[in-house]
Amino acid sequence: MKFALLSVTYSGLFYSGKALSIEQQVRKAKQLGFEALAIETKRPIASPLDLSKADRARIKAVAADEGIALCAIESMSNFCSRNMEERENNLAMMRFVLELASDLGITMVKIFAAWPGIIDDEEALAMYAPYDRGNYFKPLNAADLRVWSRAVEGIREVAALAADRGITLLLQNHAPVLNPGYEDTLAMMQEIDRKNVKLCIDVPLFSGANAPNMFVKPLKNAVSTSCIRTTVPGTLARQKMAGSFRIPLQPMAERSIMKHSSRLSISMVIPVTWCRNIACLLSETIKLQA
Repeated sequence: MKFALLSVTYSGLFYSGKALSIEQQVRKAKQLGFEALAIETKRPIASPLDLSKADRARIKAVAADEGIALCAIESMSNFCSRNMEERENNLAMMRFVLELASDLGITMVKIFAAWPGIIDDEEALAMYAPYDRGNYFKPLNAADLRVWSRAVEGIREVAALAADRGITLLLQNHAPVLNPGYEDTLAMMQEIDRKNVKLCIDVPLFSGANAPNMFVKPLKNAVSTSCIRTTVPGTLARQKMAGSFRIPLQPMAERSIMKHSSRLSISMVIPVTWCRNIACLLSETIKLQA
């Protein structure tokens, strides 16, 4: 199990300040007490378009020297565009993302079925593009199913490319297209039906203080590999068998825990209000290995 800093934390997009390069974030992760770094593939710091082979070798060497694991690549994929050229552009981007993961020795790549995009040149801080946030009770229609099918077909295509590189794709439960919770994401993963496509569950997309309990048992029975991730709005208390420790958060701070296993990978950051539930959550989730 590893705690990891997510590179968007210091990307310069969502706070007033300069971005830190990946090498700087490796050192920052070590300074803050993290064990790993998860790299989000967008400018200004980690677009595959900007990182040469020499850059990648240097990043890998710096991480090894600092004892920081490079645990995951986080893509900003969108398989659901209405326009065929945009879907093809997404497939081209995913080829670059998978190549970057291979060059860095990373075997897990997070994907979105769809992604609204980030607007970074209109306001002082970056912001999400507007999108339909959906609800649990929206009836399906032919247009919805068409968009769903685009995601399934596109992810299958990328899964084949990823399999050639020994990479697992982690499908995150993020709108648009996928509704809050885990049900849509699990259904899409099962329809994709590829051994190297697993789940990435973003906990804030559940509601209520007992949200972790909403998905542990269903996912335990349904999948052999899951990834659980969230953001932290303050400080995070991590309980261990012997004592505990606290880590102060920086700018917007997201963090992850990664467990590397042939059957289980967990990327998790727990909101403070759920800290009291974390021991139970981890205990139940880790039983997926059994």
